[in-house]
Amino acid sequence: MKPIRWLEHARKKLARREVDEREVELTVAQPDSVVDGRPPRRIFMRRYQDAILHTDMLLRVVVEETAGEFVIVTLYKNVEVQEA
Repeated sequence: MKPIRWLEHARKKLARREVDEREVELTVAQPDSVVDGRPPRRIFMRRYQDAILHTDMLLRVVVEETAGEFVIVTLYKNVEVQEA
């Protein structure tokens, strides 16, 4: 896998949203899905168990991929809604 570089904005969001850095890196390395964002960005998504909230969450990581690295732009999480 390519190296990961964090923008300062993404580091701030990581702390503010109380997401473990390893969860973000795992999402980039092994996403459940990837969708196109505003070019050249893509959104890597993965479900995980949030250790603080003790609930299933969907983590979205906005990434700009270059030939040599993944650049993490920002990230956010949402409560994973279970379909009936």
